[in-house]
Amino acid sequence: MEVNRVEEATASSEPDRVSEYDYDYGDLPEPILVKIFQYLSLTDRQSAAFVCRYWSTIYNHPSLWTEMEVILRAAKDEEEAAVLFEVCPELQRIKLENIGRFLRNVSVVAIYYRTNFYSKDIQVLREIYRNCTELDTLTIAVYGAHQVIKSKTFIPYDPAVPISTLQGLIPIHAIVLHLKRLRKFHMKSWPHKDPNGFTILTTMAMNDAIMNIEEINLYWDLAPGSNTWACRILKILDEREVSVCFDKFKWLKVFSTQMCILTDMVLSVFAKTRANRLEKLNVLIAYQRGHGEFERLAIPNETWKEVRKQNPHLRVYFTFACPIQPNDLHAILQPMIPLVSVNFMQYARSTQLHLESLASYYHESLENYRDYSDSWGIDEDLTRLARKCTELSCLVHHGPINHETVLDIAEAAGQRLRYFVVLDKKICTSDVDPDEFEEESVVIIGEDGTCKLVQQELNRKTREEEDRRDEKLRALYGKVSTAFGRKWRPSEALPDEYFVF
Repeated sequence: MEVNRVEEATASSEPDRVSEYDYDYGDLPEPILVKIFQYLSLTDRQSAAFVCRYWSTIYNHPSLWTEMEVILRAAKDEEEAAVLFEVCPELQRIKLENIGRFLRNVSVVAIYYRTNFYSKDIQVLREIYRNCTELDTLTIAVYGAHQVIKSKTFIPYDPAVPISTLQGLIPIHAIVLHLKRLRKFHMKSWPHKDPNGFTILTTMAMNDAIMNIEEINLYWDLAPGSNTWACRILKILDEREVSVCFDKFKWLKVFSTQMCILTDMVLSVFAKTRANRLEKLNVLIAYQRGHGEFERLAIPNETWKEVRKQNPHLRVYFTFACPIQPNDLHAILQPMIPLVSVNFMQYARSTQLHLESLASYYHESLENYRDYSDSWGIDEDLTRLARKCTELSCLVHHGPINHETVLDIAEAAGQRLRYFVVLDKKICTSDVDPDEFEEESVVIIGEDGTCKLVQQELNRKTREEEDRRDEKLRALYGKVSTAFGRKWRPSEALPDEYFVF
């Protein structure tokens, strides 16, 4: 009896335990809910906004909207603007008015059909340079402007006054001039100078408030996850203008551009004494005028030597977007380049000359080699590269490769190679000639003297070859795993899943 009384007293003294399913999460304080919403994707935020009215107000909290893409259209009227891109300018204006001061990453996309912006889009522009003055990242992309400049049918044309500039570019310059700070700038496309004779880069150099910018991207338009191509440059920037502007950006750490912009004059800017030293240089190598024709002369080895001396921690990343002629390749790959990464895009091709130069010049610096093209016949060169480059930790090859080469690379690099990717369907395990039988043959005489159909015999040999291939691959996986000291398998994923900078 006493025991029951003690149990009842103990049970009554214990506080009620609330299950996690009984808790009302709608009563969470606003700062905590805002913090939770920050970890959700946009889709999940939209779903959560329908839970209750309180959560709907949290969804519209200004601090959650730090990024925004603004679409602007140079058109005559609303109907013409809708043809270019269907977007609600009033909604963009209201968003910028409410959350503009909280935005840190803004992307401005201008689509041109006329020389001036649509009237309602001009109001959107005004909200940008009125409220978005403290950005971390600004991206500007101008598309379709080449049609405005060259075509006479899309716009009113007066032969006495040739169209050489775009009036609509002036408001975009105003955005840059009103910035109070900026850490990253990305110019995807810029067609021409404005009526005052300025490009957007010159306008940036006029704003003293953003002289401490740390990262600039000029036409290097390859996003992570892409392994194909970057947009072509409509008009190549003047190297004197670029060098004068970069001479003012003395805090620059990261510079990404295409080879036609990175000239000897531009690179020499980084050989001078600066407030900050350049740490990363991304270069996209491609022909702009056509196959086999570079716009500028290659940078001499002495310039690279001076830049490397002034920037001892500089890391250079080369990306080949198309096949390069041997003479141009020799001029580009200079021994003094602190090259740490090389990428071959889907339409480029790695050759024996590439690999020989990499193994000879950069055996102490090269860390990443990624080939997303269908390069073939370079098995021995890949093995030599893995053996000679002592810092190589990543090797990706999506072309055909012999199974013995895979093992040779694993044994040559060992546990130093942390990331090794080949495609399972590209591993060659057989030397059987597929044209063993004549195409005109229908029946053959077997070893036992019986007649057999050619297709039937081919099917049998194919099944046997597949069985032998599976056995060889299983043995290969075990040997490569032993060499790496961890489990290894070839990749079945798409190439773009491994494109990481």
